[in-house]
Amino acid sequence: MLKDMKRKHPTNEEDQESENDSQPSKSKEEASDKKIRHYDESYLAVGFTWTGDENCPLPLYIICGRKLANTAMAPVKLKRHFSTNHSYLSNKSVDYFRRLVDSQKKQRKFFEKTLTISERLKKLVI
Repeated sequence: MLKDMKRKHPTNEEDQESENDSQPSKSKEEASDKKIRHYDESYLAVGFTWTGDENCPLPLYIICGRKLANTAMAPVKLKRHFSTNHSYLSNKSVDYFRRLVDSQKKQRKFFEKTLTISERLKKLVI
């Protein structure tokens, strides 16, 4: 009676067939048709700016400095991040975030200027 109740193990061929059936195959055309989202100025109202390539920008949150994937540049996802992680900033205006972006740009330029080695110094070292 126990012989009848034992589970039969599928052979390797059966395993491969069942794996192929459970995973839908994607064609190369479907994989390359991913939607690339572009930055909109209204995203600044929820504290996001962009960084990276202009053809495929990445959303950058001004407050926490977090970079998200391009697919996260949907307005609903940006608002969700803002409301769940930074709800204390919900009463801030767009001008507040614009000032933060400007100050970060100034800091970046300052660091690049101070950390850049002059050509004369490079010649002396080499």
